[in-house]
Amino acid sequence: MDGMLHRDVADENFVFPPFIMSYSEVTLPEYGKFVLKLSIPGKLCDQVRDQLPKGSKVRWHKVRYDKTENLDTVPGPSDDWRRKHYSKPKCFAHEREWRLVIFLPPPLRLLNYTLKLHVGRLRGLLKLI
Repeated sequence: MDGMLHRDVADENFVFPPFIMSYSEVTLPEYGKFVLKLSIPGKLCDQVRDQLPKGSKVRWHKVRYDKTENLDTVPGPSDDWRRKHYSKPKCFAHEREWRLVIFLPPPLRLLNYTLKLHVGRLRGLLKLI
């Protein structure tokens, strides 16, 4: 091999994947000319949670820009999982991204599907800028 350690937690262990919605602290023109500002992040989190099955979890996570291809050691499954879902390379640090992460309770398995929720009225939560 090339001397680098390549491994994904899902390669060896079945994990329930989270569903993620991404948000940025800054306007990112490279993703389009229309921007929706999220005014009340906690309320959106609550509205999403209210539409999910009992036992679901919804959490905000700030993305860390510390992901590299070269690792000195093989990370454990938890570190692998965090790298996969909460880390990006430093070249994306300008995005200042947050992720609204949705964990469905076992045994729900919606692998390879898009999660669609009707979360109710978003008036007052999102503003076109």
